[in-house]
Amino acid sequence: GCIVTQREVGLDTDSFEVALKNTLRQAPDVIMIGEIRYIELASAAIEAALTGHGVWTTLHASSAFGIIPRLREMGVPLEDLYEDNVLNGLIYQRLVPVLCPRCKRPLELSSLQPQLGNRLEKLFNAAELAQIHTKGDGCEHCSGMGLTGLRVAAEVVPVTTMLLSILKKGSLRDAQMYWLNEMHGMTHVAHARSLVLAGEVDPALAEERLGVTLDFDLEWREVA
Repeated sequence: GCIVTQREVGLDTDSFEVALKNTLRQAPDVIMIGEIRYIELASAAIEAALTGHGVWTTLHASSAFGIIPRLREMGVPLEDLYEDNVLNGLIYQRLVPVLCPRCKRPLELSSLQPQLGNRLEKLFNAAELAQIHTKGDGCEHCSGMGLTGLRVAAEVVPVTTMLLSILKKGSLRDAQMYWLNEMHGMTHVAHARSLVLAGEVDPALAEERLGVTLDFDLEWREVA
């Protein structure tokens, strides 16, 4: 079995840094930090990782690799971030709404905004377009919403020895391209496209929730 303890941090309790240092004295196997928002907590989390503790935490970023410049903005030195066993994985996720399986509608390109329709025709062939669905009017199954919940569109980057060596050379873009091409990585946009192709997510709602177009990462790779 395992033992889980939770420590409250607030105005009337220890600071995050003090609470984390006190937690380390208990020799935990894994430490979960709600969110890193400033340099002191980031440094404490790195120190915990360097002493052999597993650390899970979150922060606001625009992509998995965007986590690195986000930490740099806080003041974390790259030499600390790129120490062995500090970065084991980078995960980014967005939530997209799931279509009701009972009232969703087959895609009709004529009902979409022309720009979105053109994008879909470039992204998918005729057989694939026939698999795509859009939001229906709602039914008893979905309480009239046309949607039945949320799905994660994510990108997961395992930080391997080779990837870390590329990062240490100072090229974030090269590391991204290595992840995509050599490690067969999938961006959160590509993940969202797969959900659209599976008929689970409305393409218009996907772009709305992602904040970018469904061909965004393809354009990025062309520029790279």
